[in-house]
Amino acid sequence: MKSVKIASLKFGEDRPKIIIPLAEDNAVDIINCANFYRRQPGDMVEWRIDYFDDFDELEELVELSKRVKTSIQKPLLATFRTLSEGGESAIGKSQYVEMYRYLIQAKAVDAIDIEFERGQDILDNLIPYAHKHQVKVIVSYHDFVKTPLENDIVKRLQKMGQSEADIVKMAVMPHDEADVLALMNATHQASTLIDQPLITMSMGRLGKITRIAGEIFKSTASFATIEGMSSAPGQMDVEDVEECMNLLNLRVDDLDDDGF
Repeated sequence: MKSVKIASLKFGEDRPKIIIPLAEDNAVDIINCANFYRRQPGDMVEWRIDYFDDFDELEELVELSKRVKTSIQKPLLATFRTLSEGGESAIGKSQYVEMYRYLIQAKAVDAIDIEFERGQDILDNLIPYAHKHQVKVIVSYHDFVKTPLENDIVKRLQKMGQSEADIVKMAVMPHDEADVLALMNATHQASTLIDQPLITMSMGRLGKITRIAGEIFKSTASFATIEGMSSAPGQMDVEDVEECMNLLNLRVDDLDDDGF
């Protein structure tokens, strides 16, 4: 697994990075939130555009994104999560592509999230265009119903890794402890098979361990909340995530030869 740099942030090196969702529905609250986030913990901000009421006003969207990027003083990930993968808004394929191309061309973001299930034509359109403009791509898949079999998770992560995206992300819903372990084991196995850094998590209360222990099973980032602004079930407060990561002290360099 190689490391990937998004702005000043390296995924795949050191401790997993902490990504904070920004999910407001109007420009005033978005900017206020961005200014607040500048002074808070967290390594990157994910702007959930699907929460924004006027996401279809592309000129306004680009200018707002530029203001957010300036305000947060952290790398900015733009995400439009569709209804089928747990998001807040519906969007057509052509509008999805146009929105991201506007943001990419204007260099209004550092990275974008593309849902793998949107189709190969979307991936082929957006990934090369993003790379041409020095914008990184996270390709993602979300299952809010179940956790696939361990081997199926590995196969899907491998298939997603063939997309030429920079980072591969998967979130699944566990129904028991075995599901959580399946996600962790599959991630560790996939990390030896594909080049891209992985971001994976089990959602909900059962999956909380995956949000703090990524360094063990090779997940390179975790999503965490500030003042309860959650974008997915099971997200923990950013300060708790940071404290748990430090307490677990999982960095390989800190272990002696016996693993202690």
